[in-house]
This record gives sequence, C-alpha cells and structure tokens, in this order.
Amino acid sequence: MRRLLMGLLLLVCMSCLGHQPLPYHYIRVAEGAMVPWKTIPIYLDKQFGQADLLAIDDAINAWNYALNGYVKLRVVSTSFDLEPEVIKQCLAGGCWMIMRIDSSNPMVDDGPTVNGQPAAKTLAWANDVGGNRIYMIRDRIDNKWMMGVSLHEMGHLLGAKHDNVYLMQAHYNWEDTRCVDYYSIKLVAEYQHLPLGRMNYCIYGEEVRPASH
Repeated sequence: MRRLLMGLLLLVCMSCLGHQPLPYHYIRVAEGAMVPWKTIPIYLDKQFGQADLLAIDDAINAWNYALNGYVKLRVVSTSFDLEPEVIKQCLAGGCWMIMRIDSSNPMVDDGPTVNGQPAAKTLAWANDVGGNRIYMIRDRIDNKWMMGVSLHEMGHLLGAKHDNVYLMQAHYNWEDTRCVDYYSIKLVAEYQHLPLGRMNYCIYGEEVRPASH
C-alpha cells in the first residue's frame, strides 16, 4: 500500500541499540528569512501524553531550525479530537494532523509477511509526500524514539521521499534519526522550492558537507 512507502519500519535488529550513537551538531549556513514564505498549523491528538508532546515539539523545533524561517511549523492545538472543521481544513491542505493510534487499529498494515510473520513492523506513517496527516502507532514506539519518528514523518509531509541515508531512510535507525541532515533538507528544499543554500542542517561525526548542492 502507498502509505507504507511513507511509513517508518522497524527492523528485527532494532537499530543495534547497544551501540554508542555518533554525536551530531547543527551548522547555520545563513541568516533566516524575516517573514516565512509559508506557515503550517499543526493539530496534535488529545491522546498524546506530556512527554510525547515535548518530543514532537523537539522535532518541530529541529525542522524549524533547518528551514531557517522560510517555512514555519506551528502547533495551534494539543487537544485535537477529530473535529470535522479541522479535518476539512487539513484535507484541503491548510494544516497538519498528528494522531495517536495503537497496533490494534484496523488501519495498521505491516505489509508482506515471512512465514506468517510481518517482515517488519510499521512504527508510523504519513498519508503522502506533501500530505497532511501522520499516524503514530504509539505502543510500538519506545519513548526515546518519539522525537526521531516524528522528525522522519514530518519530513514526508514537508515533501521528502525515502532515501538510503540518515533521517529519511525507510527502516528506523535511532542512531541516524536524530536530526535534519543535509540530504533530508535537500529533498524538502526541492519540493518546497526553497533556497537550499540558506537551509541549515546537521552533521554526524566527521561527515563534511557535499561539495555541490
């Protein structure tokens, strides 16, 4: 199904969680935009707990820093309860909805199976690249993964497809899903028609910025 292409899958190895993750840091490449080209209102499910809200807020702040003021993500409600007027607004492209579900929800589809068992488990999914809603399968997400999973799915709504490096890779890896890297912001900048040279991004370990944009 298309939504699984925009989801984040958990591999059996669970990202080799015993390894010490590489450090990372953000670099600032330019002064930000004085006025956002676009502001995206966000409605958060009332079922999220306080720790979840903080993790999602951290993901929003990371994207806002990377987008450098050109696009602004803004939470307008933390008590979204499927109000029809909000759903209508978001489906028309006017906002995002981030919803909390669990693995018993009939919408959850892990895709192909091997010997009767899912080859991988879906942690969350966005409805489309450039879409308007995210479903977080909360009972499958470790508390410390919430920020990274949110960061990844927001990348899809901002226009990033899956790639094979860092944040936007299809299979969840906590070590590589902690910040907005150059390759992720490049995908978003292309989709949103933003000036890549004015976007900020993170660097893991000793990685250097690619020579060309």
